[in-house]
Amino acid sequence: MRDEAIDHALENADDEAAHIADNRGVELTGTKSVSTSNVDVQPVQYETSADASGSSESGAPSTDIDSGPVSVHASATVVYSFE
Repeated sequence: MRDEAIDHALENADDEAAHIADNRGVELTGTKSVSTSNVDVQPVQYETSADASGSSESGAPSTDIDSGPVSVHASATVVYSFE
């Protein structure tokens, strides 16, 4: 998911750069630099709980995992060359 968020951020940067280049009448000739930031992954929350007797078959409390929604955000800064 993290890589997909970065890929999406880079695709957005490419799309915006192409639009701006078209608007300004220039041609993109390459990429000078790329950096990413704010690549945040919301961790999965989990709780431990025991059954009514307070233990599981192994004697240890059981663990319930609630995956819930996970969101991933990424920002990319790309410097393009043009002519």
